[in-house]
Amino acid sequence: MLSKKIILVLTLSLLPVGFALALIPNAPQKREKEKTERNRSAKTTEKVSCCELDDRSQGDLRLVRLCLTKTNTRIFFKYDHPSFACTILENVTFRDETGKVYSAVSYEGIPRCQSSKSWQVETFSWSFERMDPKAKTFDLFEKEIPEFPGAWSWREISLKNCRFEAE
Repeated sequence: MLSKKIILVLTLSLLPVGFALALIPNAPQKREKEKTERNRSAKTTEKVSCCELDDRSQGDLRLVRLCLTKTNTRIFFKYDHPSFACTILENVTFRDETGKVYSAVSYEGIPRCQSSKSWQVETFSWSFERMDPKAKTFDLFEKEIPEFPGAWSWREISLKNCRFEAE
C-alpha cells in the first residue's frame, strides 16, 4: 500500500514535467531536416568520365589525366617539382586526329601570363569544349611566343586505353 502511494506521488509530481516537455515544439528539427532534403535534391552531380594518361614527354610537366563531362574536356597537368608558370589559353590548340579543333573554355591553378601574379605551380588544368568521346588521339600545343619561351607541345597522345562514356 505504501509503495502504491509512492508510485502515485512520483507519477503526479513528474506529470508537469511530461506536460512541459510535450509543449516544446519539434518544428526546428523538422525544418532542419527539410532544409537538408532540399539541399540534397538540389545538388546534381555531373557525370565525369576520366582517362589516366601520365604522359612525360614535356620534361618535368606531366599530362596526367583527361576527363569528359557533359559539356567540357578537362585536362590535368602536374609538375614533378613546383615551377613558375603561366598560361595564355587562347594560344593553346586542342584537336583530335580528325583535325577538329576544340575551343578553350577556362583554366584553373595557374596564373594568366599577362597578369601581375606570379606563383609556383604544381598542378593545374585547362578546359575545352567537349571532345568526341570516340577520338583515338589528340594534339595539345601552344603557339611559341618570344616573351614566353618554352611552349608546350603534346602530339598524337593516344586514347586507345580510355573508355569514355558517350554521355
